[in-house]
Amino acid sequence: MSQLACKYHYDLPARWSCHSCQINLCTNCIQSKPQQTRPQCVICGGELSVVGAENVVVPFWQRLHHYFMYPFNTVPIGLVLLLTVVIAALGQTLFGILAVVICILVFMKYAYVVLEDTSHGYLLPRAFSSDMITNDLELPFKHILNIFLVIGLNYMVYDFSQKQSLEYLSQIFVSLTLFFLPTSVMVLAVKHSFTSAFNPMLHLHIVKNIGIAYILLYVFVLMMLSSAAAAIYYVQPLIPDSFKLTVYAFISMYFLLCIFNMLGYVLYQYHEKIGFGIDVDVSSSQDVSDENGGFKLRNPAMVDVEILVQEGDYKKAMSQLENKIKSEPSDMLARGYYQRLLHLLGNTSGARKHCAEFVGRLLAEKKTSQAMKVFSACYKEDSEAMLTKASERFELASLYIGDSKYRLAMHLLNNLHKDHPSYSEIPQAYLLVAKMMTDQFNEDEKAADILRFVIENYPENNGVEEVKEYLKILESVTNAEALN
Repeated sequence: MSQLACKYHYDLPARWSCHSCQINLCTNCIQSKPQQTRPQCVICGGELSVVGAENVVVPFWQRLHHYFMYPFNTVPIGLVLLLTVVIAALGQTLFGILAVVICILVFMKYAYVVLEDTSHGYLLPRAFSSDMITNDLELPFKHILNIFLVIGLNYMVYDFSQKQSLEYLSQIFVSLTLFFLPTSVMVLAVKHSFTSAFNPMLHLHIVKNIGIAYILLYVFVLMMLSSAAAAIYYVQPLIPDSFKLTVYAFISMYFLLCIFNMLGYVLYQYHEKIGFGIDVDVSSSQDVSDENGGFKLRNPAMVDVEILVQEGDYKKAMSQLENKIKSEPSDMLARGYYQRLLHLLGNTSGARKHCAEFVGRLLAEKKTSQAMKVFSACYKEDSEAMLTKASERFELASLYIGDSKYRLAMHLLNNLHKDHPSYSEIPQAYLLVAKMMTDQFNEDEKAADILRFVIENYPENNGVEEVKEYLKILESVTNAEALN
């Protein structure tokens, strides 16, 4: 099967398609809105049409190894072993036949649970509960009755063909019976109706909608049944007669669970085409993550913007971001996208203005590490990026000093007295500058000049005494070095 891929995430299969724009989208590219019955294309605004689930789900023929591993999960292997032990313990006793029959009924009921769960997209077994066996308990009886009726019909056709010398008729009927064996199980599992399992139109409907892949399913089922028969044949000489029934039961249950798991998965894959009303929520990433380790969209909340940017519609992308920021000023994800787009589009003045607002809001919300990252990125794009408030410049500079990013701190505190002459904490700010100049850049003279400037112009401000003390220390060190 040729799988349609999402235009923007080629690792993922498409789930929606826009015929107008001629693009295919995965579910990660769609933001569903409550008022919408069907999602709309981000580019043209038109309604998207659904791509069948068979395009999204990994084809059943690529998961053959999963069917053989399914019975080894905790719940199925535990149930199989328990039933095997019961058969081993009671199979040779007076109640042996009754015990075997009960075990067969319990197992067949669980096998249908496996089929139904898998058809709803549960690829791993659920935790065991008594409801699995007690609910719809008539289902295994219907299955067994179905088998007897099919055998009876085949015998009648065989008898008729012998009397009429039409041996090929019996062969054809047996072949058709085997061919529709998978569909009879699937119909019974979904419809829970004995009469539906004998409705030839339902069988033809399933085969038609699965298409040529049904031949592959039929071959797989025959191979598994043949494998069970072969396993029983080859172990027969190796085990004592008293254990043969137990071993036969274990082998049969193992392969039947494999088959029922595969049939359930086929219903899961083709449920939309078959139209049996199976309630399945299929997403593009559901099975991809299971098989291939997962593929995550970078920021699912910004899918519309990402698509518009990849299509080159920057104006519309900017408009959407502006609306998001206006309605939710604290949406930092939208602000981050908006900031990157401003730099990308070369809007320097807009980038500077938004950077100051963005970082200021992050500091107000105590998101200091994020504020540091955002301003560093802005500064990397534009060396003249600056915050508007003096208190924010001082706070962020202090944070950068603690993180040993001294040039960014110097940039933020540079000319603070010119930009904000009435700022009360200029002495503390310039004391930090002086300490950085002496400790990090060996500019003792410049540091001393800055401290003298503060003492002369801000004699009444808080922090001046600390400035004076540091200047004395600096001058004494300088004089000591001069004497040496």
